[in-house]
Amino acid sequence: MYAGRVLLFLAVSVALCLAGDAPAPRFPDIPEVQSIEDLLPGVRTVLKRYDMEEIKSGSSVLIVTDRSLDPRLAEAFQKYAVQAGANVDVVVLNGFPEERDPMQLWERWGQNWWPQWLWKATVQYDDLINLTYLIVGSTYQEGQAIRSWFDAQGVRAALNARPSVEILAYRPFTQFPEELMAALNRKVIDTIPRGRVQVHLTTPDGTDLWLDNDYTGVLKQLLEGGVPSYSMQVSALPNQFKNARGKLVTSTLNVGVLQEPVTLWIENSKVQRVEGGKGLASYLTRTFERLDSVEFGADGRPGLRWLDEITFTTHPKQFGLKKEGDSFSGLFDNWKGAHYRSGAIHISLGASGPAPTHGINKRYRFVFELYFPTLVVGGRKLIDNGHLLVLEDGEVRDVAARFGSPEEWLTEAWIPAVPGINVP
Repeated sequence: MYAGRVLLFLAVSVALCLAGDAPAPRFPDIPEVQSIEDLLPGVRTVLKRYDMEEIKSGSSVLIVTDRSLDPRLAEAFQKYAVQAGANVDVVVLNGFPEERDPMQLWERWGQNWWPQWLWKATVQYDDLINLTYLIVGSTYQEGQAIRSWFDAQGVRAALNARPSVEILAYRPFTQFPEELMAALNRKVIDTIPRGRVQVHLTTPDGTDLWLDNDYTGVLKQLLEGGVPSYSMQVSALPNQFKNARGKLVTSTLNVGVLQEPVTLWIENSKVQRVEGGKGLASYLTRTFERLDSVEFGADGRPGLRWLDEITFTTHPKQFGLKKEGDSFSGLFDNWKGAHYRSGAIHISLGASGPAPTHGINKRYRFVFELYFPTLVVGGRKLIDNGHLLVLEDGEVRDVAARFGSPEEWLTEAWIPAVPGINVP
């Protein structure tokens, strides 16, 4: 009897230690896809972000996909365009169909450029829909130049149309009211203090990062373009933030979950040392040391140790993994879309481009996802343990009430199970 009580006490203690205030895992109830027709409303939702939901009859459309992705994804976009009367070509690139290791996905992703023939061929089309995670352009310079090509040639381009089949089938996402999303985003913009303020980021597993940032330019840009009616990204970028210092601790990358957390110690926005991560620390340290003297892209800074971006997003119905037990690593389908969920924070370090003068035609960018962050900006808490607090705002909930239950619309669809935070 006594031993049983001890074991029960230990089990409860471990659970409390792991979870703390972190919410329990939650997974969306996704309907089974019976036919491609089930996905077409979701396709329209995604294309609307690029003002491409109306495809003209007789127009030419190029869809680019790869073998890492569920083939139903390209089929759905193709059927949507064909039903509109368009002539559609589909190009299938190789991608990473066999890769399961998160570090290898990092390594390979940065050097997978579009074939030169492909990105030059795109200007022959009226519309381009890119579903891949390959990088546009056969070099970084060409990848940047092609963006202006599209405007000059009159090509409408959805360069980052990367939903999963499951998100296309999930009605709370595809039917999320645009008016509500715009109201939510507007409240976020209004809540963030202007001017240079102190930003403090923490997580249950030990992140404790401080920086000085001015969001004014980013917020002005968002307002000038019209408040988005989709998941909005609010970023702190290198030309805005200063003196990032402290430590970043996480076991979740944009391409997988590590066997143990990695800790990055940061001073003056630069990584000083890396620990843990079951091999990730040695991988990053070797890469950093090998390239410390190399100047990359347009950054004008040597090496890859620099904190490059800290972004949070706003859509409560976005999700990554489909169900409990799914692996983060593996097909890109398993994690794309995750960092668009409200309250998640997306952190990257590295370089914005390669170093062609040093013979390096590769983009080194290391991306971490925080799903249980607490973010305080200028003394104002915006996110609490991965929960975007604007979702509780009275004005936002009043807008939600026009479309049904505010609780149903504004409750996050997905909370991942992250070992050491909300599961053992």
